[in-house]
Amino acid sequence: SPTLQCVRLPSFAKPLPETGGTDREQHEAAGKPRKKTPPPPGKQTVSSIGRRIDARVVHLVDENGTDLGHVHRANAIRMMEERGLKLVALREDADPPFYQLMSGKQIYNEQLKLRQKQQDKPQSGTTQIKEISFSADIGKSDLEVKVRKIQEWVLEKRHHVRVSIKNTKKKSDTDKMLAMAGSVLEPIADNATYVSAPRAVNDGATVTCILRHMSERERAEQRRK
Repeated sequence: SPTLQCVRLPSFAKPLPETGGTDREQHEAAGKPRKKTPPPPGKQTVSSIGRRIDARVVHLVDENGTDLGHVHRANAIRMMEERGLKLVALREDADPPFYQLMSGKQIYNEQLKLRQKQQDKPQSGTTQIKEISFSADIGKSDLEVKVRKIQEWVLEKRHHVRVSIKNTKKKSDTDKMLAMAGSVLEPIADNATYVSAPRAVNDGATVTCILRHMSERERAEQRRK
């Protein structure tokens, strides 16, 4: 009679990946709600991912900021649909990936906050300091040319501009030069401010200051005053 033989599979043979989880697995993955946890940093965009969740289990926070712990993706999608919300990936590189349930309004507000933060963040390595100098007895038309150049650098190109006003006479007139430095900022005061306020140097022979463009937050605060 034929005999049965056991055949050992080679070590590289692996079982097929699971395509889902049982109700029990989903229940165990969900766990109990925990305390509120702020979303972690690292994600530079805020948008809905729809139903596209590659990971089997995710770390989920609800729309109120409550940490729901590790949740099976099927449960995360079910909660999203039942509550009429959207799933937003906060950190897909985490283990497990970090997601939050959000309303359309919450996503919009987070996008505004992110855009504001990016605008306010100084761009390292890109800020240039331009320099311009003129004498305290400069003519009106020549001064207007200098001021227009300063405005172009500060308002359009977002450079920092060092302004130096020099006294060409034997008698120093520091007050006049300080007032002139203030007049340079005055036409653009709604959008520019000082990095370094006007001050006299070289025993009053020169007045110098540095101007820069205001951030959106600074302009909003100024409008509220």
